[in-house]
Amino acid sequence: MDADMDGKSSFLTGVGKLLAEGPFELLTHIQLFLNPVDILALRFTCKHLSGATRSRIVWVNALRNVSIAQGVFLPSFPVEQMSNDDLEHAALSPRRLLARFQKAARVTPFLTRLFTPHLQGGDLGPNLILAVDLVPGGRFLVTSNRKGELHLWDIGYNTGGHMKSLPVATLAASEARPPRVDHIRPGSNSDSLYVFTNDWHSRIFCYEIYPTSENPCFSRLGTLWCDAYDSQITSSKDYLVCYQNARRTLIVWKYAAKGLGVSWVVSHHGPDDLCEVFIFDKNVITFHTTDFCLWTIPDLTPLINGHAPSFELEPKLRLAYLSVDEQGPKVALPSRWLPELAQNQFGVYYDEILTLALYQIKSVDTSQESDLPNILPIHSGSVPYRQSLVYRDTDDAWPLHITEDGFLQTWITREGDIAVGIILIPRPNIPTQSIVTSSIWEESNRSHVHYDFCPMAGRLIVRSFGLNGPEIQIVDFMPPRSSL
Repeated sequence: MDADMDGKSSFLTGVGKLLAEGPFELLTHIQLFLNPVDILALRFTCKHLSGATRSRIVWVNALRNVSIAQGVFLPSFPVEQMSNDDLEHAALSPRRLLARFQKAARVTPFLTRLFTPHLQGGDLGPNLILAVDLVPGGRFLVTSNRKGELHLWDIGYNTGGHMKSLPVATLAASEARPPRVDHIRPGSNSDSLYVFTNDWHSRIFCYEIYPTSENPCFSRLGTLWCDAYDSQITSSKDYLVCYQNARRTLIVWKYAAKGLGVSWVVSHHGPDDLCEVFIFDKNVITFHTTDFCLWTIPDLTPLINGHAPSFELEPKLRLAYLSVDEQGPKVALPSRWLPELAQNQFGVYYDEILTLALYQIKSVDTSQESDLPNILPIHSGSVPYRQSLVYRDTDDAWPLHITEDGFLQTWITREGDIAVGIILIPRPNIPTQSIVTSSIWEESNRSHVHYDFCPMAGRLIVRSFGLNGPEIQIVDFMPPRSSL
């Protein structure tokens, strides 16, 4: 204990005495409920607490808590091989990354590398790769190529990590048409990934893979027959939701339970009326040009020859927007990687009034009235933004990520840059709502930009076409602990 603390210990009572003189085990347990910034703040109070904040279990737990809150695939971090300093650095990285983005309108990456994949039979050139999908956490990358193959790569969890030259797992081509990865989500047990693909025509496949197992492989869980090419697809931990634009049909498939599904026609204003689809619990919200509708998923029944049986269904509610535009709204939905309870918020951008309207989904007690929906989206506030941020002109706006002070979202600007928007919700130290933007990638003479971004790792993956053809870049904004 500090020398000056010895003379003052007799004056300490209650919480102060506990923190200054309490048992190491008790102080460690208290820190299991604190965020990394608060743990770090305790370190500078006295030597007794400083030692307690350096316990390995404290930072293992802190990293896990931050990873869950950020919607990170937990096996991304090899915790057993990480030092205490590495654990601390990883747990604090999201906070430090946000601070960088908020300080500058344009952020320079720490390191940019080319992704040059190799296979047992030779190199796999970037021109063969159709799409790249970064698993949240930044360590694992899924690519699909023109040969109809899917590959899972381990590119290391930070710039100091080892990037394996060969894929961790391969899903060989079995069809004449190459598969397309619709999206990836965490498995039910947090150690696996669900990978949804389609064959560009009539089927959606669900595969499961354990990336850190001894012999990772793609195992097919099920197949759904539908018009997958012209569809909008989302998912939850239980359901895959597919909206077929041409048929105006909504399909709900319980992919982990073989052979269960349901479908219904979304009768509204026209075949191009639906803008976005969102699933929460056992409800689907469809966003249309003039309003959004809340549907309660009916009981699922066995698939018929792989097709979901069709039922007649009407929405439980139809809700109006704050402002209506003939092109429809720009909807900001939560990341499907977030914990289910954290997916209860979404936003709607209105360029006409320069406002992001935020909604929160509230539970409804239906014990007295069974016809009521069990959830209700409530307008919880609005965030103004500048005239320069016209979201209708963005080519691609990605889901909302949760931060300590609000949300983070990325998009491609009309100039072709990749930008980050940090949406700040009112706090005692931030009395007004605002959106802070920062450009994180700018390359002239490039087109057909496809990207993925992980706020936890501060890692950006970009596939684009330049003067020398297609190229895949790994762009890191956070240095490893050894570089600090």
